[in-house]
Amino acid sequence: NDQLLARAYAISGDRGKAKELVDTILGRDRQDLDAQLLKGQLLFDEGNRDASLSTVKAAAESHPDSAEAQLLLGRMYATRGDAAPAEVAFREVLKINPRITAAQVELSRLLLSTGRTVDSLQSAEEAARTEPNSLDARLVLVRSLLASKDIPRGVKEMVPLLAQRPDLADVHALVGVVAVLKNDVTGGRSAFERALSANPNSQEALAGLIALDLRVKNNGAATKRIDDRLRTNSSPEMLLLAARTYAAAGDMPGAERFLRRVIDADATMLPAYGLLAQVYLSQGKLD
Repeated sequence: NDQLLARAYAISGDRGKAKELVDTILGRDRQDLDAQLLKGQLLFDEGNRDASLSTVKAAAESHPDSAEAQLLLGRMYATRGDAAPAEVAFREVLKINPRITAAQVELSRLLLSTGRTVDSLQSAEEAARTEPNSLDARLVLVRSLLASKDIPRGVKEMVPLLAQRPDLADVHALVGVVAVLKNDVTGGRSAFERALSANPNSQEALAGLIALDLRVKNNGAATKRIDDRLRTNSSPEMLLLAARTYAAAGDMPGAERFLRRVIDADATMLPAYGLLAQVYLSQGKLD
């Protein structure tokens, strides 16, 4: 089966062979949904985000009843910071099947990222009710509770997670968030460092440590921390974190430099344009 073989190649990291097989399938049937979605994911993974979005959007339009297509479309919009169409796509998934926990989780994350904490908590609670054993649902529920400043309930939901998954970076990062909310800088730093030990690529833990550096006015430590990470990971998301770090440290030329790198690497990253405008405004460069 070409479809299964293409997915096997994709999972093993051989995108070239996976794309060849996908193109063969689409040559026989351009409307093959699985092949369209796999092609979109392969394009995304190799950094061709405009083409990946176009491919998945076409798949969703030609298969309007496909929850899988809408879910992937929503994730792609969310990755580029395009919240409105991402929300539409995730809600469309839930119209097709209200019990798809992944869509409820993604919607909660999206709403949380845009500051809609009440709506985020509602979606997180629905996800946790739908699938009580889902790790993703339980994590987003804790994040939403903490963002809503309901620390007692957030801690209550987090404690069993920590007991069950002491190896998980996301859980330790949440412990760090709780500590920071309680003004325990030392405890927060320790938890974020444990999260990085569990997963050196945890952006949440890195961002937490940077925020603590900035909180105590140690701007040099904050910028060094992100500079060190960029030596091994210069993804658009990491470059955007670097820009935010430099802006918070008061280095606007540095922030501008990183934002231009974000846009050069991925012109679809909408938050980079908004932050770049803010950087220009802070320098009085209105034009």
